[in-house]
Amino acid sequence: MNLGTFFIDAVIVHDVPRRRAGTTADQVVLSEVVSDIDQELKNFFRERMIRSLGRQAYEVERDPNETSPVPDRVAAIVSDGNALVAESQEIAKHLWTCQTGVNPAGLLIVCTGTVDNAAAVGILKLEREDAIRVEQTDQNGAKTFSIAHLRDLMLGKNTRVFKASLFAVPGGAADTIDGLVSDDQRGYDPHSEVAQFFLCRFLGCKLKTANDVATKAFFEVSQEFINTRVDDDATKARYEVALLAQMNAPTATVTPKAFADDHLDVDHRKPYRDFLAERGAPFAAFDKDPRLVSNRISQMTLATHSGIRISGTSDAIHERVSVNPNGAKEPVIEVRDQLKRVQGGRG
Repeated sequence: MNLGTFFIDAVIVHDVPRRRAGTTADQVVLSEVVSDIDQELKNFFRERMIRSLGRQAYEVERDPNETSPVPDRVAAIVSDGNALVAESQEIAKHLWTCQTGVNPAGLLIVCTGTVDNAAAVGILKLEREDAIRVEQTDQNGAKTFSIAHLRDLMLGKNTRVFKASLFAVPGGAADTIDGLVSDDQRGYDPHSEVAQFFLCRFLGCKLKTANDVATKAFFEVSQEFINTRVDDDATKARYEVALLAQMNAPTATVTPKAFADDHLDVDHRKPYRDFLAERGAPFAAFDKDPRLVSNRISQMTLATHSGIRISGTSDAIHERVSVNPNGAKEPVIEVRDQLKRVQGGRG
């Protein structure tokens, strides 16, 4: 899903209060018509969604084991844009139903538009402090919310867009739903309560690829790219050090786009992105689970054409080994260290 092709057509907003004992779904404040929105405000909401999804989005699909009505509602909106009001109201009621008292009050924003030249639906949850009040306005006798006021809320320090999602339905039915989901509070560790609430109970979705499989694919395909598509030896070594550092870093989430932007030269970034896509490796974010490659990320090995191998941790290689492909007579690999032991064989 190319976020650069995402554009917004219509927006509707519903106010979902904190769920407390004795309250009912009737306390959800529903809009009766879409909000009056000009191009400037469309661009504002588009930019905020792209910012959230572009920073850390997960590829998701419908989870048949979840009972959430959201995939069916999304498919209905994609099929008929005029269904936005009624279907989004049902989505707002479902959000209230699956929340608990720990979930803050918030505004549910549902928008229609296009992505990759196909109909799309965006769903955002804008969380706010309980003391922040949002007043409805009257539009030709129907209740709605002022989008201009919402923009001010989104720019305020007491309100944040914590959760965003964007869906297409390429097959027309809810079972074919294809989406991106981001959550600024937490990555989608499948054991996380946040993931269970927003991704599973509310949206009725699951990650497309298990985290351990995604981690293995990212690592292996990235190594293949380094070894087959990068010509300069010093650049290969630098990229491999960065890759192993990423795999061993304490951070829970891997965002391949950020890895490329931070560590690859500009002329390698698009080829790297295309290579991941060709090999079926993730380019969206995923929660790192290195169990399937744990024995391969603790050490780094430099293998020469003549059969010489230099092994060590990525930190030691980075600090002690220099690769100069433009030596005076031939490429030079230099190890700056003291010799500890000499022996035959591989030991």
